[in-house]
Amino acid sequence: MTAGGDFIPRAVDAPRVLVIDANHDDAHALVQLVERDGIRAECVHAMQDGVRHVLASPPALVLLSIQSHERNGLDVLRALRACPEPPLVIVLTASPDARDAQPLLESGADDIASKPIDPRDLVARVRAALRRFEGSAASAPRFDFGVAVLDFTARTFKVGDVEIALSAIEFRLLVALARRPGVVLTRDALAQVARLNDYAPLERAVDVQIARLRKKLREASAEHPWIATVRRQGYAFIAPSPKSR
Repeated sequence: MTAGGDFIPRAVDAPRVLVIDANHDDAHALVQLVERDGIRAECVHAMQDGVRHVLASPPALVLLSIQSHERNGLDVLRALRACPEPPLVIVLTASPDARDAQPLLESGADDIASKPIDPRDLVARVRAALRRFEGSAASAPRFDFGVAVLDFTARTFKVGDVEIALSAIEFRLLVALARRPGVVLTRDALAQVARLNDYAPLERAVDVQIARLRKKLREASAEHPWIATVRRQGYAFIAPSPKSR
């Protein structure tokens, strides 16, 4: 454990899990539970710190403790799923109502576990999630939309044979949007992924960066809209079809 008590790393060769839980006792209990099964784990207590930690050092899996209708929690869940290297996310919630699972799943949860936590059940869920992560990690880190290719490793985006020069912020925004074509990402989620939290006003900063990104994409292929604006909600990526020019 570090002096601040926020991170508790173990087992260097094990896959890594990040626990995000505002309750310090619960967070450290979850870390200990996971580590007893030989899995490296660490924790943060503020949700925004969790997103920043995932951006800086992506884990394989996040255990996210939130209330099912907690707006900030849902925004953080969307932000985690929109990260350039998104982890799998198991949401821990105290709500027993199955109807409360819908907004969590729609916001990107891979699995939901109800509190109070059954230790054996949670460890089994973590193990299953890590197997899925290891399987997906073997796939090529790129999206091929036919005429457009987004390569995460090379950090390039090409339309046909033309490579579009993007800033670091623009690239992070494009990756976040392109990972979930047709899904609306809020300005808050995009701001966290693009690391725009120091800019004010926040919504204006996102709009300016999206406008710059959209302009570059349309200059490369004017016939495709690329990014749709959804009024009062955010933005969504429109994936080009193989026949697009």
